Amino acid sequence: MGTGVYTPSRLILSWDASTCSLQVDIDTLTCCNVYLTQHFVLFGDGLLASPVTPGRPFLAGSELRVRRRFASGPLPGQSSSFAVPPDPTLVGPTFAIQAAPWFFTTVNGSREFGLTQAVLFAFQ
Repeated sequence: MGTGVYTPSRLILSWDASTCSLQVDIDTLTCCNVYLTQHFVLFGDGLLASPVTPGRPFLAGSELRVRRRFASGPLPGQSSSFAVPPDPTLVGPTFAIQAAPWFFTTVNGSREFGLTQAVLFAFQ
């Protein structure tokens, strides 16, 4: 389960066949002067043997689960799209993805990160 300010942040991963791209959406509740302004996406080749609990500026309860190979961001809002090249070496292996939503609170000007759940996927 992911972390967010009011509710857990959830990563929704989908495939757009018309553009050959992965669509990443972050589902989380924001209100009351708290906004999801940006996000990072972490890509890896699997999950960590044990989750890592990062400290501030991550929200309490955040768990890094992806064995990260590279990250993309900051990206605006709560959605992003990644073009996937037609490379046959991408077919078969399992990949992992996790998002880090970046929240801004207008009352005190704080910026905090949450983490979504990790999602495993493979191209067929």
